[in-house]
Amino acid sequence: SWNYAKLCVQIADANHHEMISHLCYTHLVMEPFAIATARQLGKNHPLGLLLRPHFRFLLANGELARSRLLGYIDRLLPGSLEESKHLVKKGYEAWNFKAFAFPTEVENRNMQNAPHYPYYQDGKLLWDAIKEFVRNYLKLYYENVDDVKSDTELQAWADELAAQDGGRVKGMKKYVVDIEELIEIVTNIIFTCGPQHSAINYSQYEYMTYMPNMPLSLYQPVREDAWVKDQNSFTPFLPPRTQAAEQLAILYILSLPYYYDKLGYYKRPFTDPEARKCVKQFQKKLKEIESKKSPYRYLNPQQITNSISM
Repeated sequence: SWNYAKLCVQIADANHHEMISHLCYTHLVMEPFAIATARQLGKNHPLGLLLRPHFRFLLANGELARSRLLGYIDRLLPGSLEESKHLVKKGYEAWNFKAFAFPTEVENRNMQNAPHYPYYQDGKLLWDAIKEFVRNYLKLYYENVDDVKSDTELQAWADELAAQDGGRVKGMKKYVVDIEELIEIVTNIIFTCGPQHSAINYSQYEYMTYMPNMPLSLYQPVREDAWVKDQNSFTPFLPPRTQAAEQLAILYILSLPYYYDKLGYYKRPFTDPEARKCVKQFQKKLKEIESKKSPYRYLNPQQITNSISM
C-alpha cells in the first residue's frame, strides 16, 4: 500500500540522515579541520582566532558519541552496528570537501532553481553573508597572493589537511594559492559547522520523535504484498514501546537548544578593532536575514549555533 511504501522510504531517509548527512557530513568531516587548526595555527594567528569558536565542543562531542551513542545505533537502526558503520564509510567515500560545499552540492542535484526550496533559498542567504564576513576579515591580514603563499602556518595547516598521513581531506590541496581560494575554504568550514549542522540536528525532534512519521527501523519483514489500511495493521511495523521510548529520548536530547553561542556572536571578542567591525557588519546582515518574511525555521540565524555543539 501507499502508506507502507511511504513508511519504508521514511525509514531509509532516517538512516541516511543519521549516519551520513548528520554524523558523517558534519561531525566527522570537520574533525580533521579542528585538529589541524589546533596543531598548525598559533594562538594569535588570525585564521585560528576566527575558526576556533566554530570548532568548540566538536571533538568532545565526537568522543562522547563514540563512547555513548553506539549502543543506541545498534539497538535502534535496522542493520547491525557494523552495517551502520558501513553506511558512514560509503558516505565518506562519496564526500569531497569542495564538491559538498553548500551551493555546489545543491547545484550538483540541479535543485538551485526549484521555485520553493527554503533550505537552499535561506541557506544561500547565510552562505553569502558568511562569505562576505570571511572576505572582509581575511583581507585585513592578506592583502595579496604573496601574503597567502608566505604564511608558513597557513600552508602547514593546508598540508596537514590534505596529507595522506594527516587529515586526508578529499578536495583539499596541500597548499593555498590565493586569497579567493582561502575565502571559499573558510566559508565552507563555518557554514558546515554552523547553519548546515543546525539545520540537520535541530530538525530531528520534530520529524523523528513521532514514530508513525519516521521510525528508525521496520519491525516486520519487508514484503511486496504488505497492506496498511488502518492503525491495527500499521502498528506492528513500528518500534515496540522500549525502542520507541529510546528513539524519542535520544533525539530529544540531541535536539535540545543548547546554545553556547549563536552564529556570528563570539564569547571572546577579537582584539583587532577592524576585526570587530567585520563582526558587527556580519551580525547586522544576520539580523536582516532573521527579519525575512516566512523564514525557514531551521536556518533562522536566531537558532543557528557557531559550532557543532550538540
